[in-house]
Amino acid sequence: MGLGLGVLVALSANTGGNLEGPTAVTDHVGAAITGGTILLAVALVVVLTVIVPAARHRGSGSALHRPAA
Repeated sequence: MGLGLGVLVALSANTGGNLEGPTAVTDHVGAAITGGTILLAVALVVVLTVIVPAARHRGSGSALHRPAA
């Protein structure tokens, strides 16, 4: 979580260098929202590639999933 916050701060700090006032704030907020969206997409990819297959593999041996004989 700290790494993600650091990335968002760095991304926001590097946008709108020549701007002042409301225009600069708009650029900073836009950069933070874009960065946050990218981090959420990366987190979703991690969940779908690591956690979901592990849960399926672990659940396949339970009695609920075995066909009746």
